Amino acid sequence: MTYVFELPKVEKIIESVASRFKISGLDFEDLVQIGRIAVWQLAEQMSIDEANQEKYYGLIFTRVKQVLISEQIRANAKKRIKPELISSLDDLSNKGLSQDSPEDTVALSGFYLSEDLRRDTVYLKKEL
Repeated sequence: MTYVFELPKVEKIIESVASRFKISGLDFEDLVQIGRIAVWQLAEQMSIDEANQEKYYGLIFTRVKQVLISEQIRANAKKRIKPELISSLDDLSNKGLSQDSPEDTVALSGFYLSEDLRRDTVYLKKEL
């Protein structure tokens, strides 16, 4: 059984759309893979196969583009984290926070690598 995203015309559509995007942290092959997953999900949802693929080319193009735009928005949102919401793990451990008092508790919602030369420093996003 041939999957829809393995067909030459569909693969060409995926690569065409992926070539228009430059997303930080992802190379071309990552973008193509995201596009293939989107087409696979669309094929499952719409029952697209080799016999009826021609009438879905426009929809395939649109779905791949939408998914890559969403991925670009997600990647850009990670860059806009407010610096005041980020604390170093070293700062938290140096303060000697006790586990007994609830006011000293910090909720961990995500880990972020520092942007400076000390790549081994990990920062936490504090929830308000």
